[in-house]
Amino acid sequence: MGSLCNGPNGGEACARYCSKFTSQFIKERLDSTKRVLSGAKEIFVPSTFVANMIESEMNGIKVTVNNHGIRQSTIQPNYKTYDDHDSLKFASISTLISHKGTHLAIQAFETLKTEHAELDIFGVGEKKLHGLAQILG
Repeated sequence: MGSLCNGPNGGEACARYCSKFTSQFIKERLDSTKRVLSGAKEIFVPSTFVANMIESEMNGIKVTVNNHGIRQSTIQPNYKTYDDHDSLKFASISTLISHKGTHLAIQAFETLKTEHAELDIFGVGEKKLHGLAQILG
């Protein structure tokens, strides 16, 4: 069982826990990210997790969490009861790399006993996950 990423730690954690990436790739990606973000007055991120990672790597940039673009105060419960013929659509939007868990969503979806559900996957990344996504689709 893996553990949650606490951030790149200057690229050292990426090299240790994501060994499929070369040290050169990790360094270039981190340097590129820092270059792009260095001129920003403020960065909006989708979660506290991402905010903490950015703040640990880059000093002096204001980071604001936008809770995945969702205003928690306006969420309404959905009390609808679905029957066997109702259609449901699910989506996964992510970088397609194993530690993000997209393969788990695909595997779980394959166990559904309905033909009225759809899973759309958006993202780029590992070829093996593209293959799984295409098999599902």
